[in-house]
Amino acid sequence: MRLNYDNSKLFSVGIDGTLACFSVKDLDPGSKTKSQQQPTIMHSEEILIEKASLDDITRRIKTLKNDIESQERTREQQLKHTMAKNDEEIKALEEEIDEQKAFFEETTRQLTMEKEQVDLRAEEEQEYLKKIHEEECRVKKQEYNEKTLADKERSEALIASQEEQKIEFEKNIQELFLQNDKAKAEMQQEHALQKLQKDNEYKEKQKMIEELEFKNKSRRKEIEDEAWVKIDDLKDRNKDELSEIIKDGMNNKRDLQRETGKFRTANTERDTLNKEIKEKAS
Repeated sequence: MRLNYDNSKLFSVGIDGTLACFSVKDLDPGSKTKSQQQPTIMHSEEILIEKASLDDITRRIKTLKNDIESQERTREQQLKHTMAKNDEEIKALEEEIDEQKAFFEETTRQLTMEKEQVDLRAEEEQEYLKKIHEEECRVKKQEYNEKTLADKERSEALIASQEEQKIEFEKNIQELFLQNDKAKAEMQQEHALQKLQKDNEYKEKQKMIEELEFKNKSRRKEIEDEAWVKIDDLKDRNKDELSEIIKDGMNNKRDLQRETGKFRTANTERDTLNKEIKEKAS
């Protein structure tokens, strides 16, 4: 049973599920205010029921309590079994974790040792490569110094050879000049002798002509013509010989110019080679 909030309605419920609602009226008007000031009447736990129904309900409640206790015991046993199983699984997992941890620690230790060994081998290899590099640098430097010294010696030998060639060339030029002067002098001397000889011949012929004029005036003209013909021949031959001498002189001059050009070319090549040697040496 229960009253509403203003105590104007009364509600009652039976075992069969019937709900009854009753109106509560107070004939005293002032009691409403009093009832509002009074605390609300709480519902009653008392339910009107038959004894047989009450016994049946009590039996059912007891059965339900037994079932609940049985289920609780079963649930506790299952829970204990599950907890024990879980504890075993947790223990197995912890052992597995410990084994994995030990395995990882051992692996880490081995990897650390291997890393240290690799680092040590790398340092040794680096030191070995460094020594090899230093040795190669030393060998290359020595080879470079030897090559530089050899180049310097070759350049000095080449310069000395060029100086010798220059001296020899100048000597050859001087010899050519001397030979040319000698040949020219000999030609001039020979030409002078030939001229003197021709002059002597001419004088002799002139003398013979004069003698013949005295001897035979009639043949003077013929003899004179023959003499003039011979004189012309002698002049032509002298001209040919002189042209040969001049031609030889021109040839000697041309040879001298060619040798001078070779000398200048050799000097130019020598200067170029000296420049290249100085650039390589620097």
